Amino acid sequence: MRRTGSDAPNQAATRDSRLRDITSAVESFTYELAVAVAGDEPAFDATVSRELAQRLRAALRPHLNSHERMRPDFGSFAEVRIEGELLDSTRPVRVDVEFEDQSVRELTGGRLIPVPPRRVHLTLRVDLDPCVIRDCAVSLREHTG
Repeated sequence: MRRTGSDAPNQAATRDSRLRDITSAVESFTYELAVAVAGDEPAFDATVSRELAQRLRAALRPHLNSHERMRPDFGSFAEVRIEGELLDSTRPVRVDVEFEDQSVRELTGGRLIPVPPRRVHLTLRVDLDPCVIRDCAVSLREHTG
């Protein structure tokens, strides 16, 4: 089907809206990861599917039960790459997020123990309408510079 020039403003508005929605969901998701790293119960429900929230809570349960406290520091910025067709709401997009984790372990009594910095890479599968994170893979690697 041939698109007319009059479709362009609507497509641009849709694309911009979906980019804002994805960015908001990713920011909320990484914030809740920081909450979990800090040893508190994350509130993933607003941005992720019920199934993914259950899997994340199960994976985080040992850390939360350990009562180990961290002071999360995911840096002031992240590299984000979005792949997929933002105008096709029937297919999810892939979102890659990479940032440096410089969190610090906090011992009972407040003593801080530095943890070697590492790069965190999140690969997310995101549905567009509504904007919901359906899947997440996490990889960690030692920071090299």
